[in-house]
This record gives sequence, structure tokens and C-alpha cells, in this order.
Amino acid sequence: MDNFFNKNIKINKDKIGINEPVYIIAEAGSNHNGDIEQAKRLIDIAVEAKVDAVKFQLFKSEFLVKKKKQIKELKKYEFNRKWLKQILLYCKKKKITFLASPFDKEAVDLIHDLGIKAIKIASSENLKHELLYYAAKTNLPLIISTGMSDLADITESLEIIKYTKNRNIALLQCSSIYPCKPQNLNLNVISTFLNLYNFPIGFSDHSLGIIAPLIAVAKGAKIIEKHFTSNKLLKGPDHFYALEPHELKTMVTEIRNCERMFGSKIKKLEKDEYLKCRVNGIYAKNDIRKNSKILLSDIYYSYPRIGISNRYKELVTKLITKKKIKKNSPIQWEDLIIK
Repeated sequence: MDNFFNKNIKINKDKIGINEPVYIIAEAGSNHNGDIEQAKRLIDIAVEAKVDAVKFQLFKSEFLVKKKKQIKELKKYEFNRKWLKQILLYCKKKKITFLASPFDKEAVDLIHDLGIKAIKIASSENLKHELLYYAAKTNLPLIISTGMSDLADITESLEIIKYTKNRNIALLQCSSIYPCKPQNLNLNVISTFLNLYNFPIGFSDHSLGIIAPLIAVAKGAKIIEKHFTSNKLLKGPDHFYALEPHELKTMVTEIRNCERMFGSKIKKLEKDEYLKCRVNGIYAKNDIRKNSKILLSDIYYSYPRIGISNRYKELVTKLITKKKIKKNSPIQWEDLIIK
């Protein structure tokens, strides 16, 4: 395991790591449709869903496609870089972290200069070493999607980042298929990453629905990124497979439920189990004085087993009370001492 990178990263006040809550990124992508008011509506939806961050893409069409017709069509969905200050202030007002994916050096500079707290590296840009190096040199945390990459590609990317001495990264399992079919998600890669690396691992999801993110969390993902929209029926490249507002909200709720379900690593009886289980405990048949030896005639067995289990009845009769035990009270280990 490579220990060069930090076990945890921090974005604003949020820590991301093995013992931290799952960091949920609502990926707005290009679903603002070139309209700043629609971008703000998406931010409102993300806030309502209680995600940790909302992310947009800072691409220029001519860098992504080559044909004039394609460039013209994709231009409609560019995030206007003149919006950035206004959108940042809006996110600050709404108390949500703004993140962005840069697709060129100018976008990296904007992210750095405007004080955005992390850089999301899209799968395609992870393979562009010059841009990756330029982004890593900012020393901002990098959240890196790994669609289109194998382990050799990822190793190269990590070596490039190491060269800049940037120690703050996270790696997301991702399959760059839109929408992604279940058999192409390869969620077991999360386990592979966790075995190989000591920094935060997550999942960038392009599948339909919310099942895959929940499974990813169960596999150990500490970052979940998921596309969302205000309406699947809107025109645009990313709307049709994105979550609608109620779905995004449900996903966040269920991820938090997953975290609660993990509970403790210590196997013990829960309080409600004690109260409802049909397992006998030891109770006082009558008042038992302080500093007295307990006799079998002083006790009876009943449920719920709030105190000592009845299987320890012989041991209990060898101990001394350190306080008065009232009739019908459960006998606890802390009520007894050895003399």
C-alpha cells in the first residue's frame, strides 16, 4: 500500500476518509442548459436534498468535439465562466460547497484563483497528463474519476501527482457509459482500490436509479457522485439518465440510513433487545441487604434479561452485595463485589 497520499482529505469543513461520513456530490454537469437561473434552481435542489456539494463542468465545446455542427450544439450547454463569481456567492449563501471539473488550464486557474476548495478530475481528463499535472500543482484536493482507465493508467496518474508533492487525492470507481448497465458498473473495483490505496475511495455513478450508490457505500465508498436534473424530459445530453429532485433526496436519505445500519463493530445486545428478548435474567426475590451474600433462595429468573443472565446464578451466590438491592430489581454485575 502506498502511504505517500493522505488518508483523509478536507473540502471546506468536511473531512473525507475511512471514519468519516460519505461525501455526496450532486453532479449538475451541463444540466443548467446554458441558463444561469436554471443553474441556481439546480443548486436549490441540491440544497433541499442535503448533499454536501454541487458540481458543474467547465468545458469548452471545441476541446470536446471536432465537427462544427457538434461544437455549435454543445455550446448551448457550456457553463458560462462569467457566472462563476455569482454562482459561488449563491452557493455560499445557500451553505453548499461548489465544485467544478476543469477541461483546460484556464478553468484550473479560475478554480484556484476564486478559492474553490477542490478540483474534480473527469475521467477523460485523468488521461490528459499535462492538465492533470497542472491541476495537481495547485495543491488543491483532487477527486479523480477513473472511467476509461485501467490500473496502469491510474498508476501513471498517481506518479504524476506525486511529482507535484500534492498529497490530497481521492479516487472514484467509474464506468464512462451513459447510462451504465448493471454489468458494467464493476463495483468490486472499490474493494480493489481499498486494498491498494490508503486514501479516500468513492464511486461516480452513471447508472439509472439509486441502487448502485447504496451498494457502493456498503462496499466502502466514501464519496458518491451522481448526476441530477430538475426534469428528465429537458433537452440536453445528461438529463435522461440523471436523478430528478425527489430521487436525489431519496438517495441521500438512504445513504445516511446505510451509514446508521453499519453501527458498531462490537457485538453486543442492544437496549431494545434487552427489553424485548425472552431470555431470563436474575432478579431479587426479596430485599437484599448491603454487604450480604446472595443465596439461591434470594433470587428468581425472569425476562427481560436487564441484569445478569441466569446462567451465572452459581457465580452470583459466591459474591457480596455492595449496596441494598430492592425486591424485584434486576441484579447487575456492578451491584456485586468479591470478598
